[in-house]
Amino acid sequence: MLVKPAFFLGSLIVRFIRVGWRIVVMMLFAGCAHRSPLSTQETVAEEKPRQLLTASDARFDFELQPPVYAQEDACILLEERPHWRLALQEAQTNWKVKPWFVLAFMHQESRFDPRALSKSMAYGYAQAKDDTWDWYMMKTGRYDSVRDRFDDAVDFMGFYVNRNRDRNHVAINDVKNQYLAYHEGMGGFESGSYLAKPWLLAVSDKVVNRAHMYREQLRRCPL
Repeated sequence: MLVKPAFFLGSLIVRFIRVGWRIVVMMLFAGCAHRSPLSTQETVAEEKPRQLLTASDARFDFELQPPVYAQEDACILLEERPHWRLALQEAQTNWKVKPWFVLAFMHQESRFDPRALSKSMAYGYAQAKDDTWDWYMMKTGRYDSVRDRFDDAVDFMGFYVNRNRDRNHVAINDVKNQYLAYHEGMGGFESGSYLAKPWLLAVSDKVVNRAHMYREQLRRCPL
């Protein structure tokens, strides 16, 4: 598929800005003590700007959607995208979210298409809307994050399910209820909006089944 020159040029400009911003952030916040995002004594507003270990890894830029056969086996998927292991490991360290959990969510949301765009204008691997992504960047200080990078999308998912854990007391790796909150929003989950949507409950069961499948597959190729 041909890429339009204007789109490609725009993407390059965004990447140059992204790299420059990383350098500025690293200079400004070098030496800041890392504060765990899981601390129950810490509010979101107190989180410190931080960098992902994968931030400078260019393999996450301009990726293509993995083939369908790879999406059906976590081990094959990670063979084709070995650098994804790094992002999944980091999310597990920072947010205590399991790799199989993240992969199941991402498959349902975008089929691992970095440039997936829904009718509601949700974009990227994690299918996050503009305002939700802006909130994530503001709360984490990661203003250089983009939705079409796998590592940023994985970190966003970890952040979101932790916020839902804090607000609605849903266990971090409770696939069904976390997915319902992810789809409906934390407020929608709190009000029980999903109860009037049998189709969404069925989708959440599919995500649970895929999470179980990925978990069993990852026993063959643990991170």
